Amino acid sequence: VDGQYLSTTLPANSFSSYVFGDAGAQLAFLVDEAKATDATTLDGQTAQQLEEALEAGQALAGSEDETAINQAIDDLKNAIRTAQTGGPARYREQLQQTYDRAQALTAMGFAGKDAFTQAITNASNVLQNAQATGEQLMEAINTLNKAISDYLASSGATADAPADLSALIQNADFSDWANGWTQANVMVSGDCKAWTNFDQTCYNNWSDNFTSMDVYQDIEGLAPGWYQVSCRSLCGEGEITDQHAYATSGGVTAVSPVKAIGNWSGEGWEDQATEKILVGEDGKLQLVLRYENGHWFKASIRESYFKIESSHGLPKLTNDKREVKEAIDEFVEKEENL
Repeated sequence: VDGQYLSTTLPANSFSSYVFGDAGAQLAFLVDEAKATDATTLDGQTAQQLEEALEAGQALAGSEDETAINQAIDDLKNAIRTAQTGGPARYREQLQQTYDRAQALTAMGFAGKDAFTQAITNASNVLQNAQATGEQLMEAINTLNKAISDYLASSGATADAPADLSALIQNADFSDWANGWTQANVMVSGDCKAWTNFDQTCYNNWSDNFTSMDVYQDIEGLAPGWYQVSCRSLCGEGEITDQHAYATSGGVTAVSPVKAIGNWSGEGWEDQATEKILVGEDGKLQLVLRYENGHWFKASIRESYFKIESSHGLPKLTNDKREVKEAIDEFVEKEENL
């Protein structure tokens, strides 16, 4: 641009980015991209949106109407983005998942419940609208996710009175098999699955030849602050090796002490709690139960006892990254002085 170079780094599989000095050239580029999009795999609403945006863009070829061209560019971008991400059907599925999660969180009864309940009602109205567009559904998803973050931030959690956020865990007791969980095992043979042991639904790991066995779940939308993860696990006599609960956020991992009880009976369930871990502005936390360096053991995780507790939560969320960093630094200093 004017003899200067422009460089940028794009995330993998991101929506196309454009650098154009001429709106007409950008419009022509988007028309070509729309033409190359396979409309046969799209639902009817998405296909129609793409077709209408393409026709409008083609009709403006050679036009000097800047307002109409810019509108056509926006319409083509939205249509292409919707086509690339699966269209309204996919957005509707995502909104339903977010709505179900929000409903479960109302049981926590935090200070912001009234506003949160209204946000859930608004999302329900969009879900019930069979004619809702991809844009409307995506906007509802973003709005409800923001409401979840605000609601969690209203918990008023402190070190002496942490907030129990266990409702954030999908299928916490494995009563819906392993739905919501991911298995990551390095083993030659064994049997790892959701099961029932001693009348308790759980996730059962068994192997006689393995390097590591993991079951984990990613949690998102947390307010920045300190968190602790705990779980209840079980293994037999002589089968304690290197079983831990883990919590990971921002590249940092907090670990529980190794198991101390080996008793393959209903009396053998044991609580394992990680150290506190700081969740930053991305609001992401991964919880894991992992077994390493062992040989021939049975172990289960009673996920209904898996808890996420928040303490020293930031009093409010902000879009100002400087304020977030200052607040986090302040709480780090408080934690170190405890």
